[in-house]
Amino acid sequence: MDYEKPLDNDGKLELGYKSILRESNEDQQFWQRDSAGTPFVQAYDFRYREDIHAGYVTWGRKYGAWGLQFGGRGEVVYTTAELQGDSSDIAAALAQLGGAEATFVNDYTSFYPSTNLSYTVDDRNQWVLSYNRRVNRPRGRQVNPFVDNADPRNLRYGNPFLLPEYTDGLELGHQLTTKALTVTTSLFYKTTRDVIRRFISVDDAGIAYRTYVNLARQTNSGLEVVAMWRKGRSLQLRINGSIYHQKTDGSNLAPDLGNNGFQGSAGYQVSALLKGGWKVQVNGRYRAPSQYTQGTFQGYISHSAAVSRDFYDGKVKGSLRVSDMFDQQEWSYTSEGRDFFQDGTFKRQSRFVYATVTWSFGKLEPGQRGRGKGSYGGGAGGSFDGGEF
Repeated sequence: MDYEKPLDNDGKLELGYKSILRESNEDQQFWQRDSAGTPFVQAYDFRYREDIHAGYVTWGRKYGAWGLQFGGRGEVVYTTAELQGDSSDIAAALAQLGGAEATFVNDYTSFYPSTNLSYTVDDRNQWVLSYNRRVNRPRGRQVNPFVDNADPRNLRYGNPFLLPEYTDGLELGHQLTTKALTVTTSLFYKTTRDVIRRFISVDDAGIAYRTYVNLARQTNSGLEVVAMWRKGRSLQLRINGSIYHQKTDGSNLAPDLGNNGFQGSAGYQVSALLKGGWKVQVNGRYRAPSQYTQGTFQGYISHSAAVSRDFYDGKVKGSLRVSDMFDQQEWSYTSEGRDFFQDGTFKRQSRFVYATVTWSFGKLEPGQRGRGKGSYGGGAGGSFDGGEF
């Protein structure tokens, strides 16, 4: 539910309430063999429920060249993870996580403030100073304790005891806008507590346990630049890049666990409108080599392309897209701790060709999309260190 009231001087008051109810039930049975080679069945049921109830308020207005906005969101969250089954692997995994309870309850209340101060110099230049707090909640395989033992010496499983991570961010930005060019530059500082990261431990028998844990704290400070150049409606070029210093403190798990160094990424997108109504788009992204809490990541580069065209007055649209067209997308890494060292490469099938035909008919009334009232929480997607590669 959302309520919006316009105010004087381009002001606005917004109120709202939102509930998200999630439930995941996974029942699995699988065959294994004991030391004598006799097959037997292991089974387990994992149920994960998360109910989020949140309300927000945002107020803003302008004072001449100055713009001011304050807001906040409060939430109450109820989380329950319940495990039932007779899997010895899962029992061992829970023991590695420091607990043997089959049910874990994590109910909490949080508040997320935000503020934004802007100053418009002229019709080309604007400065913005902002602060906000966001949440990233564990998801999917990060909390599922099912043990992937395809490699019996490298066991992988989720951690149902994971806590959400909270990030406080401060940003100073400048935007330059001309007829053909828009450049946005941002200096940022972010600090995150209860950081969700992959973690490897090795027991006395040499068995590696790979799961997710909460590290004490992480800070990121750096510069981000986004530039967009346009030539009428026929050509558009977008370039973005960031470089930042990251420091991670994992001393809650081990005295010397963490990382300290620079990281960076870049990307581009070229869009062109050709004769005959054909549209072409090429994009690419680059992730620089970097350090993480238990090793190094070698980086990657990838390029994709697409072409599309409308037919029959826009009622039919055909498109052809190629992802990772040079088949370069792979992740090479090293993992290292006091009692282990690993060097590996992860390569999934990433080069695909997609052909799509869309036929639009009738009249579709556009619905109101969800309003951007801050993050209600999602997975740690896109992060090598977070594991979602």
